[in-house]
Amino acid sequence: MTHTLFFILLALTFVSGELLIDDIRTYDIPQPLITQNTTETLKPYRFGLSIPVSITNELPLLSQETVWQWRIKIHSSGALSLSFIFDQLWIPKGARVDIFNQNDRQQILTSQKTRFATKPMAGNTLFLEYTSPFLYPLPKIYLSRVVYGYRQVPFLKSLSFPGSNQR
Repeated sequence: MTHTLFFILLALTFVSGELLIDDIRTYDIPQPLITQNTTETLKPYRFGLSIPVSITNELPLLSQETVWQWRIKIHSSGALSLSFIFDQLWIPKGARVDIFNQNDRQQILTSQKTRFATKPMAGNTLFLEYTSPFLYPLPKIYLSRVVYGYRQVPFLKSLSFPGSNQR
Protein backbone atom coordinates (compact mmCIF):
# COMPACT_ATOMS: atom_id res chain seq x y z
CA MET A 1 0.00 0.00 0.00
CA THR A 2 1.62 3.22 -1.12
CA HIS A 3 0.53 6.56 0.25
CA THR A 4 2.12 9.86 -0.56
CA LEU A 5 2.71 12.96 1.50
CA PHE A 6 2.02 16.08 -0.52
CA PHE A 7 3.29 19.53 0.25
CA ILE A 8 1.48 22.14 -1.75
CA LEU A 9 2.73 25.67 -1.56
CA LEU A 10 0.16 28.30 -2.28
CA ALA A 11 0.84 31.97 -2.58
CA LEU A 12 -2.49 33.72 -2.23
CA THR A 13 -3.54 37.30 -2.56
CA PHE A 14 -6.86 39.09 -2.38
CA VAL A 15 -7.83 41.38 -5.22
CA SER A 16 -11.19 43.15 -5.03
CA GLY A 17 -12.42 40.57 -2.53
CA GLU A 18 -11.53 37.59 -4.77
CA LEU A 19 -8.99 34.94 -3.87
CA LEU A 20 -6.42 34.37 -6.62
CA ILE A 21 -3.80 31.61 -6.76
CA ASP A 22 -0.47 33.08 -7.89
CA ASP A 23 1.94 30.17 -7.47
CA ILE A 24 1.63 26.47 -6.68
CA ARG A 25 4.56 24.14 -5.92
CA THR A 26 4.13 20.51 -4.90
CA TYR A 27 6.57 18.34 -2.93
CA ASP A 28 5.84 14.60 -3.14
CA ILE A 29 7.27 12.73 -0.13
CA PRO A 30 6.54 9.05 0.68
CA GLN A 31 4.45 8.18 3.73
CA PRO A 32 6.62 6.90 6.59
CA LEU A 33 6.94 3.13 7.06
CA ILE A 34 4.72 2.20 9.98
CA THR A 35 5.46 -1.23 11.50
CA GLN A 36 3.82 -3.16 14.31
CA ASN A 37 6.78 -2.25 16.55
CA THR A 38 6.21 1.41 15.75
CA THR A 39 2.59 1.31 16.84
CA GLU A 40 2.47 -1.03 19.82
CA THR A 41 5.69 -1.47 21.79
CA LEU A 42 7.17 1.98 22.14
CA LYS A 43 6.74 3.85 25.39
CA PRO A 44 5.77 6.59 25.96
CA TYR A 45 2.73 6.54 23.69
CA ARG A 46 3.83 7.16 20.13
CA PHE A 47 1.27 8.63 17.74
CA GLY A 48 3.32 9.85 14.78
CA LEU A 49 6.53 9.78 12.81
CA SER A 50 8.67 12.80 12.00
CA ILE A 51 9.31 13.36 8.29
CA PRO A 52 12.26 15.56 7.30
CA VAL A 53 11.36 18.46 4.99
CA SER A 54 12.99 21.71 4.01
CA ILE A 55 10.45 24.48 3.62
CA THR A 56 11.41 28.12 3.98
CA ASN A 57 9.65 31.41 3.36
CA GLU A 58 11.78 32.13 0.29
CA LEU A 59 8.72 32.33 -1.92
CA PRO A 60 7.92 35.96 -2.62
CA LEU A 61 5.71 37.67 -0.09
CA LEU A 62 2.51 39.00 -1.54
CA SER A 63 1.38 42.40 -0.49
CA GLN A 64 -1.82 44.26 -0.20
CA GLU A 65 -1.63 47.95 0.51
CA THR A 66 -1.19 47.37 4.24
CA VAL A 67 0.12 43.80 4.81
CA TRP A 68 2.62 41.19 3.64
CA GLN A 69 1.30 37.63 3.48
CA TRP A 70 2.84 34.22 2.80
CA ARG A 71 0.83 30.98 2.99
CA ILE A 72 1.51 27.29 2.43
CA LYS A 73 -0.84 24.33 2.46
CA ILE A 74 0.47 21.01 3.73
CA HIS A 75 -1.55 17.88 2.95
CA SER A 76 -0.78 14.29 3.88
CA SER A 77 -3.11 11.54 2.67
CA GLY A 78 -4.00 9.14 5.45
CA ALA A 79 -2.71 11.27 8.33
CA LEU A 80 -4.95 11.47 11.39
CA SER A 81 -3.07 14.55 12.61
CA LEU A 82 -0.21 16.82 11.56
CA SER A 83 2.21 18.99 13.48
CA PHE A 84 5.29 21.04 12.56
CA ILE A 85 8.83 21.27 13.88
CA PHE A 86 10.74 24.45 13.02
CA ASP A 87 14.53 24.68 13.20
CA GLN A 88 14.19 28.45 12.91
CA LEU A 89 11.23 30.76 13.39
CA TRP A 90 11.96 34.46 13.66
CA ILE A 91 9.17 36.95 13.07
CA PRO A 92 9.36 40.70 13.58
CA LYS A 93 7.39 42.35 16.38
CA GLY A 94 3.84 42.98 15.19
CA ALA A 95 3.86 40.02 12.78
CA ARG A 96 2.20 36.66 13.34
CA VAL A 97 2.18 33.08 12.14
CA ASP A 98 -1.08 31.13 12.11
CA ILE A 99 -1.38 27.38 11.71
CA PHE A 100 -4.93 26.29 11.01
CA ASN A 101 -7.42 23.88 9.49
CA GLN A 102 -11.23 23.85 9.36
CA ASN A 103 -11.62 23.20 13.10
CA ASP A 104 -8.63 24.62 14.94
CA ARG A 105 -6.14 27.47 14.92
CA GLN A 106 -2.78 28.03 16.62
CA GLN A 107 -1.25 31.48 16.65
CA ILE A 108 2.45 32.14 17.10
CA LEU A 109 3.24 35.72 18.09
CA THR A 110 6.81 35.35 19.31
CA SER A 111 10.12 34.46 17.75
CA GLN A 112 11.87 31.22 18.63
CA LYS A 113 15.63 31.15 18.12
CA THR A 114 15.82 27.44 18.90
CA ARG A 115 13.84 24.45 17.71
CA PHE A 116 10.09 24.99 18.08
CA ALA A 117 7.18 22.55 17.65
CA THR A 118 3.44 23.01 17.29
CA LYS A 119 0.80 20.84 18.93
CA PRO A 120 -0.74 18.12 16.75
CA MET A 121 -3.89 19.20 14.95
CA ALA A 122 -6.51 16.67 13.81
CA GLY A 123 -6.83 16.08 10.07
CA ASN A 124 -4.62 15.61 7.04
CA THR A 125 -4.40 19.22 5.86
CA LEU A 126 -2.93 22.29 7.59
CA PHE A 127 -2.22 25.83 6.47
CA LEU A 128 0.77 27.85 7.66
CA GLU A 129 0.29 31.59 7.17
CA TYR A 130 2.63 34.49 7.89
CA THR A 131 1.17 38.02 8.07
CA SER A 132 2.91 41.28 8.93
CA PRO A 133 2.36 44.99 8.48
CA PHE A 134 3.58 46.30 5.12
CA LEU A 135 7.35 46.90 4.80
CA TYR A 136 8.33 45.13 8.04
CA PRO A 137 11.60 43.15 8.05
CA LEU A 138 11.23 39.77 6.37
CA PRO A 139 10.77 36.72 8.63
CA LYS A 140 13.07 33.73 8.88
CA ILE A 141 10.93 30.60 8.78
CA TYR A 142 12.52 27.17 8.37
CA LEU A 143 10.15 24.22 8.69
CA SER A 144 12.40 21.16 9.12
CA ARG A 145 9.93 18.38 9.96
CA VAL A 146 6.28 17.45 9.62
CA VAL A 147 4.98 14.94 12.15
CA TYR A 148 2.65 12.48 10.42
CA GLY A 149 0.08 11.29 12.98
CA TYR A 150 -0.87 7.67 12.37
CA ARG A 151 -2.67 7.01 15.70
CA GLN A 152 -5.45 8.87 17.45
CA VAL A 153 -4.24 11.40 20.01
CA PRO A 154 -6.76 11.38 22.89
CA PHE A 155 -6.82 15.16 23.46
CA LEU A 156 -7.48 15.85 19.76
CA LYS A 157 -10.91 14.20 19.92
CA SER A 158 -12.31 17.14 21.86
CA LEU A 159 -11.06 19.54 19.16
CA SER A 160 -12.84 17.78 16.31
CA PHE A 161 -16.41 18.59 17.36
CA PRO A 162 -18.26 21.20 15.31
CA GLY A 163 -17.97 24.65 16.80
CA SER A 164 -14.67 24.14 18.61
CA ASN A 165 -12.17 26.85 17.66
CA GLN A 166 -13.82 27.40 14.30
CA ARG A 167 -12.22 29.91 11.96
